[in-house]
Amino acid sequence: VNSIETDSHMRKVEDSAAGASSVPSALSMEGTVAGTPAYMAPEQALGEISRIDQQTDVFALGAILYEILVLRPPYTAKGGTNVIEQAARGELTDPFERVAGDEQLRERLVRLPGGKIPPELAAVAMHALAKRKEDRYATVRSMKDDVENYIAGRPVSVHSDFITVRMAKWVRRHPTLSMSSGAAALVLLLATASIMFIVAQARQEAIKQQEQLVATSQQAEQEAEKRAKAESDLKQAAIAREAALEKRAEAVALYREGTEQAQRARQMSDSDVRKEARKAAESALKQATVADETYVDPVFALAQLLHFFGDRQALDYYSRTNQLMTADGGRGDARALVYAGNFARDVLGELTLAEQYFRQAAELDPNDPHAIIGQGMLAISRGEFERAVELAIQARERDETLWESWYLQGYALGSELTPDDRTLNPIYDPERAEELFTEGVARSNRQSEIYAERGLVRINLERFGDAEDDLRRAIELAPGNTTSRINLSIVLRYLKRSEEALQITEQAVKDVPGSYHAWSNYGMALFHVGRDDEAAAAIAKSLTLQPGRPIAHQNLARIYTKMGKYEEARTQAKKALEAEPKYFMAWVSIAHIDE
Repeated sequence: VNSIETDSHMRKVEDSAAGASSVPSALSMEGTVAGTPAYMAPEQALGEISRIDQQTDVFALGAILYEILVLRPPYTAKGGTNVIEQAARGELTDPFERVAGDEQLRERLVRLPGGKIPPELAAVAMHALAKRKEDRYATVRSMKDDVENYIAGRPVSVHSDFITVRMAKWVRRHPTLSMSSGAAALVLLLATASIMFIVAQARQEAIKQQEQLVATSQQAEQEAEKRAKAESDLKQAAIAREAALEKRAEAVALYREGTEQAQRARQMSDSDVRKEARKAAESALKQATVADETYVDPVFALAQLLHFFGDRQALDYYSRTNQLMTADGGRGDARALVYAGNFARDVLGELTLAEQYFRQAAELDPNDPHAIIGQGMLAISRGEFERAVELAIQARERDETLWESWYLQGYALGSELTPDDRTLNPIYDPERAEELFTEGVARSNRQSEIYAERGLVRINLERFGDAEDDLRRAIELAPGNTTSRINLSIVLRYLKRSEEALQITEQAVKDVPGSYHAWSNYGMALFHVGRDDEAAAAIAKSLTLQPGRPIAHQNLARIYTKMGKYEEARTQAKKALEAEPKYFMAWVSIAHIDE
């Protein structure tokens, strides 16, 4: 459905292919709410994708008409999350009540015919904004007909005029017929009498106001100046509002173009076609962010596109999404911050940076399920696995549709060691973790993180074929995810496909030369093809990036043992035990060296 501005500045509504399609336009993670909160219907706010159709467009048009009449969006809540919650409840205030409770809005009514909101248009807007779909206009066309009836002076279907008002409208539409009929004359007489009575009342009120103004000439001048300034401010505000609406319309068109190209970029297997689609998507989405700097949807869509391709700029756009959601008193976007943390951890391999994003998410609204997810990821980074499980359950109680809560709990149970590899996880349960990740996949099968972590758990369960399938799916969904490629190299080593594993890890250290995991696994890939000296150098490099990692010291001890460098091997095994005294593989290495 398109809102179109005509030369007479009267906003008209017309059907279009976009409105008739009944398909949500927002490129969002599956299972999340799509759309702009200020114009969102209850079914959108509840995430009921299957119920979104042309009547959802009717609701959005009603919201636009409401804002034109009142100069405020229909929802009164502040911040994206609160607006979505109000939309889900379908709580709206009648335009007349809204204006009655706001002195500033009452002063701005001078812009409307007669200085007041037309009751017919208010009725049209509220009918379109009905909470239940069956209570709204059935089609955009029927709503359009009512708006055109109002413009033409005809009655609208959702508002009953007083008899005198209906007579006056009829006379305006049929002047010739009314003058040729006695009944029409009576109608005209009654309508004229009513109008004269109203005019007389207005004249008396004006006289009273004039008497009050001239009581003191200085006060009269001050009041006149105030009115002039108010009128000027109102005109400027109207101009600014019109400019903002034009910017938003341009940005929405670019956003839709960008999301279509982004979807192509995700789906195309041909690298050249995918590259062109990505370029077109980035261009359109960036233009949308410039056309309307307050429009958050293209910013988040751009962050997701760059996340998909492993581009570090994704972090900038996730942060900008959060900043935009703090405007007008909002609390921010915990979801964007959690995704930024996942990107820093899984794609860049930067755990400290990931922890910073998770901490920011956790500091937002404590009742926001995504903020709770952020607290859970932060707990895992500290080795607090039991706490992470508790938080995953809390998040799920608030929104059971979120795949992230299943992912968080599975991640907590599927991690064998703390993130620094120093301490064993006391609640490690790979079988249960696999079940939880599978529940997450059932809620959204487009998230690379779930497949990546389930693949890692299946490695530990020695189900290497299933692990390879999961990791390749993760790479397909997020080609830039370095962690998935590194874990795939581990699977290939177990499957005796060491040369393939080596190729993957060689590319990983080129893509992320500052990643401990990339260098550590590159070293083990070299070890499995018999290039021991290079293997030892690669793992030593990983320890310069993150010193004290027990697994890296143990792997280095293993390589030195094979090379016959027993003293060096013993030194590395002891360093592994210094980092984690319970690390049994290091004790086994010392036994082998002694033997």
